[in-house]
Amino acid sequence: METFNIWLVAGVLVGLVGTLIFTRLKPLYAFAGALLILYFSGLLPKEQLLLNFVNESVISLLLLLLTSLALEKTRFVQQMANLLLKGKERFVLFKMMTSAGLLSSVTNTPYGYQTNLMVYSPGKYRYLDYVRAGLPLSIVYGIAVCALVPWFFPF
Repeated sequence: METFNIWLVAGVLVGLVGTLIFTRLKPLYAFAGALLILYFSGLLPKEQLLLNFVNESVISLLLLLLTSLALEKTRFVQQMANLLLKGKERFVLFKMMTSAGLLSSVTNTPYGYQTNLMVYSPGKYRYLDYVRAGLPLSIVYGIAVCALVPWFFPF
C-alpha cells in the first residue's frame, strides 16, 4: 500500500507539471484537481488541506484581489485618473517618474532592503555607517534623477 501511495503522489505531480506545461488550463484548476485527487484517495486529510488556506498571507492576497475587482467594477480608478490628468499627461508622468526614482533610494538604510539587514549584525555596522555612506549617494542620486527625468520625459 505504501508503494502505491508513493506512485500515486508521483503520478499526480507529473500530471500536474505536464498539465501546466502542455495545456492552456488555468493553474488554479490544475492545482485544485491535484488536491482533489489526493484528498479523495485518502492521502490528504481534510484538516491538512484546509490548514494551508487559513493564514495571513492568503487572506491579505484575497483581500487585495477583492479590492482590485471592486475598483475595476466601479471604474473608480479610471475616474480618478481622468480627474488627475485633465490634459496634463506629461506633467503627471514627470511627477510619477521623479517620485519613483527618488523613493527607490530608500535602500540606503539597513532596514530598506533584505541584504542590508542580513549584513547589519554580522558586520557589526551601526545605523550611522549607513547614513555616512548612503546619504551622499542619495543626494547624488536625487540630483541625477531630477536632472535626467525632464530630459527623458519633457513636459
